[in-house]
Amino acid sequence: MKNIIKTLRIILMLPFIFLRMVIAAIILIIKSIARRILKNEFEDDQKFLEISDHKRTELYKENEILIERNKQLSKRLERLKYIIEKDNNSKTEVSLTKNGEIVLITYSQINIFDKICLSGENGDGKSWDCVMSFKNYGSEIKIADFVTKNDSENKGYGRALMNFVIAEAKRKNIKCITGDLSSVDSDSYEWLIPFYESFGFDCILFNDDKKIRGSIRLMLESPIKKVS
Repeated sequence: MKNIIKTLRIILMLPFIFLRMVIAAIILIIKSIARRILKNEFEDDQKFLEISDHKRTELYKENEILIERNKQLSKRLERLKYIIEKDNNSKTEVSLTKNGEIVLITYSQINIFDKICLSGENGDGKSWDCVMSFKNYGSEIKIADFVTKNDSENKGYGRALMNFVIAEAKRKNIKCITGDLSSVDSDSYEWLIPFYESFGFDCILFNDDKKIRGSIRLMLESPIKKVS
């Protein structure tokens, strides 16, 4: 009799045991799903943090670049302001190079064809980046010196200055612009002569005591296009 009761008890307990097993299995599944969800959320959060950190780094670098550009711009503006204000006897005009860079052209109010200086927005010369001085013979001016600082070459400063000189010479009824090609500059003739010829100058070379030198001449009686 005892065995029968025991067997019945076991039979009656089986559904509860099965139910506990099912509940335990469900709990394990839920825990596994929850862990997976939490892991995915953690990975998503981690990716988001990594992206945010990357963006923050990029923004920091961009901010540093902007700060540096602002410093350079302030420095250039202060330099141009100094050039404009440094001499009350000089007059300053604003022009552009072929690359669109702002340049200041400064000359004496008393005699424009004494010395004309050009200072570029991106130049770093204290007083000028390109300069041209002259000898004035009334209806003719001669280029006595034409210098562009080494770190200002290929910026279009010399071309911008020459355009200005030719325009002013025509405005003041100068008939001719001349100059010499020094033998010291013979290594530069390859580009120097085409430079002058692009403005309409006639360039002549000749031997003088086994040294090659030359002369340049531009007649201004007829209109000349501005060279860009």
